[in-house]
Amino acid sequence: MWTRESGIELCIAVEEIAKQCGYHIGLTGGLLYKSGERKDLDIVVYSVRQVNPNQDKLFRMLAQIGIQEVANYGFVVKARFLGKSIDLLFPETEKSDDPQYGGFQL
Repeated sequence: MWTRESGIELCIAVEEIAKQCGYHIGLTGGLLYKSGERKDLDIVVYSVRQVNPNQDKLFRMLAQIGIQEVANYGFVVKARFLGKSIDLLFPETEKSDDPQYGGFQL
């Protein structure tokens, strides 16, 4: 389970990686808005306007700190860190193949 403190700690590490790949991140979801432990950590990943983001590089670097991609649905990428669930949300994604995770064309 995630605590707000553990989520923020990981977000600080992820932001350091993300900015090297043309992204910034933001914490969202239940961990931010509700009290108590949560089953997953929701992180919004958005691109820096002046840079071409590199998602492949992002996931290679995240793997180096133990974040493993489990499933990529376009808008939502499911991942794990130390056995805990992470949802990485890419709001700028144009298309997803799975209707559960935004299966629509923008």
